[in-house]
Amino acid sequence: MIFQFFYQLLWLLAMILLAPVYLYRVLVKGKYRNSTFPRLGFQKIPDFSAHKLIWLHSVSLGESQIADQLAKTLKQKYPDVILAASSCTETGQAVLKKSAHIDFCFYYPFDFNFLIKKLFHKLKPEAIIIIETDLWPGMLSLAEEQGVAVFVVNAKISQKTFKSYQLFPLMKGLLLNPVERFYIQCQSYQQRFLALQVAPQICQITGNLKLDRAYPLKTKTERDLFCEQLGLNPEDPVIVFASSHEGEEQGFINVSKNLWQQNKNIQCVFVPRHPERFESVARLLQSNAISFARSSQAGMQKQNSALSEQTCLLVDQMGLLMSIYELCTVAVVAGSFIDKVGGHNIFEPAFFSKAIIYGPWIFKQPGLHELIQEQRAAVQITDKNWQAALEKEILHMISDVQYREALGARARSIIENSRGSTEQVINDIATRIVLK
Repeated sequence: MIFQFFYQLLWLLAMILLAPVYLYRVLVKGKYRNSTFPRLGFQKIPDFSAHKLIWLHSVSLGESQIADQLAKTLKQKYPDVILAASSCTETGQAVLKKSAHIDFCFYYPFDFNFLIKKLFHKLKPEAIIIIETDLWPGMLSLAEEQGVAVFVVNAKISQKTFKSYQLFPLMKGLLLNPVERFYIQCQSYQQRFLALQVAPQICQITGNLKLDRAYPLKTKTERDLFCEQLGLNPEDPVIVFASSHEGEEQGFINVSKNLWQQNKNIQCVFVPRHPERFESVARLLQSNAISFARSSQAGMQKQNSALSEQTCLLVDQMGLLMSIYELCTVAVVAGSFIDKVGGHNIFEPAFFSKAIIYGPWIFKQPGLHELIQEQRAAVQITDKNWQAALEKEILHMISDVQYREALGARARSIIENSRGSTEQVINDIATRIVLK
C-alpha cells in the first residue's frame, strides 16, 4: 500500500515535470496525437463483466502482432471467450484494430489506480496475458488483489532491466511475483529470470512466438504488379533498409550512393521505423540530392520518369514492410546500426527466404541472434564503423546468387523448425484457468 501511494505520486510528478517535453512531441513531432486522450481515460470501455474474458496486453507493433496470433489460436479453441486487447502505442493499436480475432481493443491508460480499477470493473478478466516485457505495477497489484491469473508470453529480460531488478529487489518483487508463469524466448533470458530467484517451475522456455507467424505468399504476377505500382523493376536488385532510426539513415544513404556507383540499377528502399519520421527521412534524402518516390503516391506517378542515375523509394506508409521484404533481394534490418535501439526482428525477411544483414548492436534480440548465428543464416556486420563493411556485403550478396539463396534457405528452415510455440503456450495456459 505504501509503495502504491508513492508510485502514484511519482506518476503524477513525472507527468507534470515531463509535460513540456510530451507536448513538444505531440505538437511538433506528431507523436502520441491519437493515444494521449485515450490513455488519460477518455475512451469508452464496454461492460464485459457478464462474459468470460481474456485480456491481452502489448506495447507496440511487434508485440501486438503476437497478440493477434495468440487471439487467433484462442478463438479457434475457445470461440465463446471474449478477447480484449490493449496496447500503449498507436502502431500497436493499428495492428489490434485490424485483427479479425480480437473482440475489443483499447489503449492501456496511464497506470493510475483509478483508471486501472475502472478497467478491471468493466473487463472482469479471467486472465491477463502480457506479451514480452510490459509489466505495470498498477495492473499487477490489482490482478493479484482480485485473483486474476497473469501470464507473460514471449518473455524476455534485458541486461539493463536485469541490473535494475538486482539494484531494486522491491521493484523486482512487485513486478515479477504476481506472474503465475513466464513463457520465455530462449535460454539466456531464462538464466536471468532464475538469477533473480524466480521459481524454476514457472519459467518455461517455449521459443520465440514471432517465428510462428504466417505470411501468405504473392504469386509472381502479384509481385510484379506490386513492383510496378511502386515503380520498381523486379529484374533489378532491390535493397531494403528496414525499420531505420535517426542516426542510421545518413549511413544508409552513403552506402546507397556508393552502391549506385558500382551498379546504377540497384534499387534502394527506405522504410523508417516510426511514421512521425517519414518527413524527416524525405528531407534527408532531398538534402543529399537523391531523387525518390513515395509509396503513398504509388500509381499516381511513374517513379522512373523522375529519376535518372539512381532508383530510390521512401515507404511512407505503415503496414507495407512485409510486402517489401517479399520482393527484395537483400534485407538490411536496422535498429542495429546505432547503440541506442538494440535491434528489431531480424527473422521477418526469413519468412520469404531472403538474405539478411544486421548491425553490431543487437542486444535486444539475443534469442533471435543466437538462433541465426548458430545456423549461419544471416550476416552480422560487427564493425562499429559499419558503412564500408555493409556496402561490401551487399555487393557480395547481389553478385553471388548461390550464397544469397543459401543464407535465405537456412533462415527459413529455422522458422519451419520452430513452429508450434503459440499453440503450446495456449494449451498450457488453458490448463491453469477455466476457459470452456
